[in-house]
Amino acid sequence: MDGILLHQILQWHGMFTNKSPADTVFNKSVNMFWDGIFYSLTLTAVIIGVISLTRLLRKKGIYP
Repeated sequence: MDGILLHQILQWHGMFTNKSPADTVFNKSVNMFWDGIFYSLTLTAVIIGVISLTRLLRKKGIYP
């Protein structure tokens, strides 16, 4: 909810706002870039977690 509502829809704050305030178009684009990097890394972590969980659940002797 934070990422979608506050970051993308309302554009209240970005990941890099403490270093460069979103008061110019360039600073806003830098903030959007780092938001994208953050979301890419968190999506990668979620995908790795889901793959690890499915591999674990497929092993014999593991009770879900």
